[in-house]
Amino acid sequence: MSARSDDGSHEVFLTPPARGAPDNLRHRLKALLAHDADLDIASQQMSDRGLVSALANIRSVRNRRARVFVESRYLTEASPLPPDRIWDEGGDRESNRQCFAALSRAAIEVRADVVGGALQHVNLILARGEGERLLLVTSANLAPGSIDKHLNWAVEIASPGAVDAAAEVFEAIWDGDFRGAAATVPLAGPEGEFGRVSVGADGEAVDDAVAAIESATERIRFAYFAMSRDTRIIQALLAAVGRGVDVAGIIDADQGFQPWNAVPQLRDGGVDARYYPGALTGASGRMHHKTLVVDRALTYLATANASQAAEKSFELSVSLKGTEVAGFVDAEILRLGANASVSPINPL
Repeated sequence: MSARSDDGSHEVFLTPPARGAPDNLRHRLKALLAHDADLDIASQQMSDRGLVSALANIRSVRNRRARVFVESRYLTEASPLPPDRIWDEGGDRESNRQCFAALSRAAIEVRADVVGGALQHVNLILARGEGERLLLVTSANLAPGSIDKHLNWAVEIASPGAVDAAAEVFEAIWDGDFRGAAATVPLAGPEGEFGRVSVGADGEAVDDAVAAIESATERIRFAYFAMSRDTRIIQALLAAVGRGVDVAGIIDADQGFQPWNAVPQLRDGGVDARYYPGALTGASGRMHHKTLVVDRALTYLATANASQAAEKSFELSVSLKGTEVAGFVDAEILRLGANASVSPINPL
């Protein structure tokens, strides 16, 4: 059910099937980890035991290299435990810590970022083997809930330029500091350029969102996990309405009662913005997309929310031209929008 470009150089997935989406990201991840390739992985969270076991198999059975880079915040307890409890099992981050330890015990190199005040928010898998070079990027963290319950996107890219750029960026962040590690790479096929990938911690993904919105002449549809008041993306959407563009979309309803919630500002400015049930507001998981479809011909997919934090966190975006992908993502936003509400949804 995925959407593929005409030249076959990228494929877009929408997940998970448990929420009515057409694709199964877990199946795709298992298939990718089964390839005879070295793997470099970056994710905000690595807490899925099935994926960790597959990585251990890569290292011990197939003797391939695997490296994993994660966000350190998800290894540390939000509130410190008293000294007499620090050896207790459990806690908010225990699954992340256990997976971190399991990777180490499998002799897999695993490291965490060292940047305070900003997130390592990129999720990617880079596979390089005999005759194979592939990059998978996704809004899903490598955690059970995110893979199996949260609504997310994923893109597989076989463009050599994108794979090489991702490899260079990974080397730059491997020592823990993602600041200054950035790249914007055009995606090109036989018929010319069809998109680009941007990654960095200086607002690069937000730059591409704003550029996509500013290119709109008729119609924008969006789906975002979080949208904060007065951010650049909000201002660009309001400006699009001002020049006559039809703008509508959905936001995860868990944000509805936050003081920074941008939905009232969007609605006041003529945007048909609605709340889609989230993990705390009636659904089995988050509506975790960060995506735009512009004029039914340009699709923007990102890890970056429409928030101030996205301007300084390490984020990634993919912009793709083409009506097939745009129609595929647009249809999913329409499907989700049928269950969205104009009014905020009370938390359970």
